[in-house]
Amino acid sequence: YGNKPVDNAPCPPTSLKSVPPGDGPDQFSIVHAIRVSHDGMVYVADRENRRVQAFTVDGKFVKQVIRQASPFARNVALSHDPEQQFLYVGDEKEIVVLNRKTMEILTTIQGGGLIGGGHELQTDSKGNIYVALTTRGLQKLTFKGLSKGVASAAR
Repeated sequence: YGNKPVDNAPCPPTSLKSVPPGDGPDQFSIVHAIRVSHDGMVYVADRENRRVQAFTVDGKFVKQVIRQASPFARNVALSHDPEQQFLYVGDEKEIVVLNRKTMEILTTIQGGGLIGGGHELQTDSKGNIYVALTTRGLQKLTFKGLSKGVASAAR
């Protein structure tokens, strides 16, 4: 939350079956991805706490999104458009699409042979999404344009 951290790093880190209600702990637990947008916002995928947090480049906490019931925030990627309207977040079996400014969940990309939310996500200059999953390979989701304000992809 932008506060000075207090060391509390159990090894190995605690793995949760679900995250308790509320805003979550004051510390990260396995930061799995960090992305910085063109306008200077920093997005952190806090894997074990199942949340994505947004900060200014100066470290001021802005907002977060948590999904308590599933392995959320395995990774994070920014959309390819100049405004980077969307944030793609890996979940257990899908990719969650967020409005980057509001952190509101808009839709999910799932099914149709998707290998899951992946261990790593990245986009290219054409809007394609690349999903890498440990021991399951790499998959390219081809960008087909925008539909109702969200990105649509084909496999």
